[in-house]
Amino acid sequence: MSTQVMLELFVTLTRKLSTPLNHADASAFLEALGAWPMVSMTPEIVKAAVGLAGRHRISVWDAAIIEAARSSRSPVVYSEDLGDGTSYNGIVVRNPFTRPAGAEL
Repeated sequence: MSTQVMLELFVTLTRKLSTPLNHADASAFLEALGAWPMVSMTPEIVKAAVGLAGRHRISVWDAAIIEAARSSRSPVVYSEDLGDGTSYNGIVVRNPFTRPAGAEL
């Protein structure tokens, strides 16, 4: 998980939910995620993200998440903002809100 994703998650938890979490609860949630391997943005990741964004015409923020995943050797990025199944430099995007074909409610 990239540090950028953690920050975006904090904003979602505290501002975008129909019943947002308070600051302390959202902070505790992020603290629990801190046990996962983290990828900090480096100049190399930023440079790669800018290039990826230009080549694929995606936001530099989404490209940074993809490049952080690539640097950590993660094969998948979960995002609702990019096309489900699209591959960027070998990283496949999956939309966590898309049901697989044939899945029942």
